Amino acid sequence: MAERNLLRELGQHLTGMDNMCFQLEHPRRLMTICSVWTFSQRLDTTLVMAALENLCTHHPRFCLVPKNKSPWETPVWYRPQQHWNFRDNFSFHTLTKSTMAGLQQYMACQYVKPFNNDKPLWEAHLLSGLENKQFAFLWKVHHSMSDSIGLINAVLATATSMDPKEEMTRQKYQQLQFEKARRKFGILWQQMMMWFLWGWILVCTAMQQVTYELWIVALLLKPWFAQLRRLSLLPIQFLLSNPPMREWSYDDDQTLEKLMAWTEDLDRRDIDKILRILGGSHTTPDDVVFLVLGRTMQTYLQQQQKEQNGDTFRVLIPVSFRLHTDWSMRNAVLGSLLELNLGNNDTTASLNIIHQHTTIIQRSMTAYILYDIIIDRLLRYFPFLMTMVMPLWIQKWYTDLPHATITNIVGPTTPVFFGGQKMEACHVFPPQCGKGSISIGAVSYGDKINLSMLTDNHPAYPDLANALCKIFVSEFNAVVDEAMEAANGFGVEGIIM
Repeated sequence: MAERNLLRELGQHLTGMDNMCFQLEHPRRLMTICSVWTFSQRLDTTLVMAALENLCTHHPRFCLVPKNKSPWETPVWYRPQQHWNFRDNFSFHTLTKSTMAGLQQYMACQYVKPFNNDKPLWEAHLLSGLENKQFAFLWKVHHSMSDSIGLINAVLATATSMDPKEEMTRQKYQQLQFEKARRKFGILWQQMMMWFLWGWILVCTAMQQVTYELWIVALLLKPWFAQLRRLSLLPIQFLLSNPPMREWSYDDDQTLEKLMAWTEDLDRRDIDKILRILGGSHTTPDDVVFLVLGRTMQTYLQQQQKEQNGDTFRVLIPVSFRLHTDWSMRNAVLGSLLELNLGNNDTTASLNIIHQHTTIIQRSMTAYILYDIIIDRLLRYFPFLMTMVMPLWIQKWYTDLPHATITNIVGPTTPVFFGGQKMEACHVFPPQCGKGSISIGAVSYGDKINLSMLTDNHPAYPDLANALCKIFVSEFNAVVDEAMEAANGFGVEGIIM
């Protein structure tokens, strides 16, 4: 079975999206996805090895390496060097610092180390030495193998006790219930009113959609027009591209050293309270996360007395082209920019605005055209276009646009066992964008949600990742308190239970 699965990928070209992730690798912003699992007891090494072997059996990309013969050809999945074994990508380590901060420091040191291209582009570290005899398991995987959603789902489905069919059924049921609620109508006159309102909303939505598409296209074309203008005035300035300055940027080159941290667990029921009391039936947990994230960034800049260029933050959010039952290891997610402009709006208004913007992004035709035509097709057959159309100065301009990039992983709702022990927590770090940007992974596990943050380690913003995590929890609790006060003010007793 292992060999049969391997032959399905062996000799196959990388897809356009895989190829883009492979070529975008930069020593100061690695295309690495990182995840760490924590356990309260020692893991059974025999079971861990069996889980890794099962993972490699079911997902051939864990046994292959992408290589290209020339820049003009798309990389192909090849077998690694002779006598390679999955154990070669596995290591043990005892932490010198037993605290969670020591674990985060070790992870940050491992994150910045590039992969050995002669081996499959993944690593696994079994970590001991944590306080209270806890253990941790660290994963490092290159983005060219899969996006975060496919990677985490593949690992959980084949290396842990999670039942993938049960999780797929649950997610599909939730989506059907959501769609059913949206299609629910009342009596005839209510239906007529709804159709009238929908007609008006459709016109407004179409205008907003067109505005967003034009804004994205303008962002894509802006560096080209800027360079053409400079070139017509002074040819040497073609080499001196000035990326847009924004918060968390600094004058030096992007740092090689990184910082990692995560928030304490947040109760999913608190998010449900916020949605029911302040958000309404149409808003989602993601909208709450974006709201609190925007306030977190705003509060940090105010506390540090840093100059802020307006109230707008640009966050690169995932636009998935997967079905809910698609758990395959592949790249089927594209990032699109969300502008968080909180201003002086109250929480309810901010949630509605954010939901409106995220809805526009999710149905964006520009994102679909970029993914399906330009990236997945053109880069699949013409890989050299990446370096011709997007030289380093263009890549730098684009990667410096977002203040943050975020990925959302819907984890299992029931406890998961790995290596004979129950997983206590799971944290995910997506790849970072440009200089000063924040990499954020939002993960739900059971009835808890946590956020993990990866930032540059620069003296202008000391201990940035840890500071943002603490502020996020504080801002989240403030929104929960606001929801409780609103519920009590209206006498809503059942909502706050």
